[in-house]
Amino acid sequence: MKTKNGLITFSEKAVLAIHAMVYLQELGEDSITDSGTMATDLGVSPTHLAKVLSILANKRLVNSLRGRGGGIMMAETGDKLSILDILKAVEEPVGGPYCPLGNPVHKSNQCVLVGVMDQINHITRKALSKVTIEQFRPCPYVIPGKKRG
Repeated sequence: MKTKNGLITFSEKAVLAIHAMVYLQELGEDSITDSGTMATDLGVSPTHLAKVLSILANKRLVNSLRGRGGGIMMAETGDKLSILDILKAVEEPVGGPYCPLGNPVHKSNQCVLVGVMDQINHITRKALSKVTIEQFRPCPYVIPGKKRG
C-alpha cells in the first residue's frame, strides 16, 4: 500500500527531474555523466530517466552532448535553479481559476474552492521559487559514480 506524507505531492516525473538535477549539482558544474550511469546510481528506469532528461534538455535546464565523450551536464549553476523552474519544465502548466473536481468554472457559478486554491498556488509557487537545488544534498544512498550494493 502506497502512503503519502504531506499535503503536497509531486508526480513521479517531477520527483525524477528534481533528483536528476540534484545529482548533476553534486557532480559539479562542468561534469558530464551519461543517463545510464545516472539511472543506475538513482536506481530508476533508464528509459524513464532518458525521457525526463530529454524534457529538461528541451527546456534548457541541462545540456545534452552527443557523440564520444558526450552525456548530460547542468546548464546553470544550482544557486540559480529553483524547484519551481524544474516543475515548470516537466509539468503541465496550471492555469487558474480551476475546480479540483474538474468542473468548469464560470463567474456565475464559482467552485467553492477556487479562491482557496488560488491562494495555495500563489503561496506554493512563491515558496518553491526560493528553494534552489544548491540547497539540496543527494539522498544518502545516492552518491554519483558509486555502485549500489
